[in-house]
Amino acid sequence: MRGRSAKVDASFIDIVEKSDTLVALMGDFEARRGPFALYGDLVWTKIGVDGGNLRTRALSPGVTTTVGRSLGLDIEMAILEVGAS
Repeated sequence: MRGRSAKVDASFIDIVEKSDTLVALMGDFEARRGPFALYGDLVWTKIGVDGGNLRTRALSPGVTTTVGRSLGLDIEMAILEVGAS
């Protein structure tokens, strides 16, 4: 890249913490000839995480405090299998 370089030092946990979506894909296939066989397999998963915080502070004169935390989880998944013999 035209003499440019960058050092990246991030573990899997660092990437997961900074990301709001994880995507996984898996595939498998098997084929035979005598006396015939076919098989297929596919698994797709998408996991989304959404979090939020709520904080309110005013510890005088009316003494107000509010603390809240929310976490949303969205999962999409597809599984496909095909077979023959």
